[in-house]
Amino acid sequence: MNDVEREALTNFLMDIEILDGIYEYISEFNVFEILGVVNTEIKHSNTLAWLFNPNENHNLGDLFIKKFIQSIFSIYKGHLKHMHKNIFDILHLDYYDFVIKREYMNIDIFVISEKAKFVIVIENKVWGKASENQFEKYFKLITEEYSDYDKLFILLTPYSDIEVESSNWISLDYNLIYEIIEKILRLKERNLDVKVRLFIEQYLAILRRYILMKDIELERICREIYYKHQKALDLIFEYKPDIYYDISNYLQNLINSKDNLIKDSCNKNFVRFITKELDDLIDKKKEKTGQTAKEYFYSSFN
Repeated sequence: MNDVEREALTNFLMDIEILDGIYEYISEFNVFEILGVVNTEIKHSNTLAWLFNPNENHNLGDLFIKKFIQSIFSIYKGHLKHMHKNIFDILHLDYYDFVIKREYMNIDIFVISEKAKFVIVIENKVWGKASENQFEKYFKLITEEYSDYDKLFILLTPYSDIEVESSNWISLDYNLIYEIIEKILRLKERNLDVKVRLFIEQYLAILRRYILMKDIELERICREIYYKHQKALDLIFEYKPDIYYDISNYLQNLINSKDNLIKDSCNKNFVRFITKELDDLIDKKKEKTGQTAKEYFYSSFN
């Protein structure tokens, strides 16, 4: 390490004030991160099913399911011409009559009101892909089972521009989920149990950071740190532990342990060496950089 690199690293590590901003984020307790389920579809579906259920212990009542269904009818009204219900009917539904089921007919989230004769099918794909003909299969099953019901088929993904293989489905992204939860939290924050509020806040943080990738404050802090300490961070990144670095180290140590091998220039992307026998047979040619002519070397590339 040269003096310039040492000084850059020292300045970075001593900049306590700017680093405190990032430490605040990474040290924050979050049950979803601790359990390692930030990208697990099952856990997201469980959380959403809990929020959808107006009779659950979150004490949000029917706020989430009501705002969700009303938002769907407002945003996708042009795609819902097959529905017998209009926005007026939706506004006057008894949302406490809805029953929420998980994995009913293998469907991620199944929502039904027998009184309103209304079914909602939600297939949740956080980062996974649907199996072949999965959407048509569910559409056929539900259409046959609930032929006289109004039906909504929704694909929920991180991005709304995901194309659905079936025209019977609408694509919805997590932005809407996030916005609805955030509005409800602001509205009911003072009336919520502390544990419920903290849980919902942590879920919103996970959506921001891992699903929507729009944690603006965290992004601002990271950019500020990088612009101020680019040299130090680039150096850290260059030597960060990874599989390529480990392989390069292993090969270099192996070469050093063999008396008949001579190591040349190396980094984490390649290892260059020559045998002593070959070195004795070939005249050494000097490149402008001072390295021995590379055409006479064995190289291993990562």
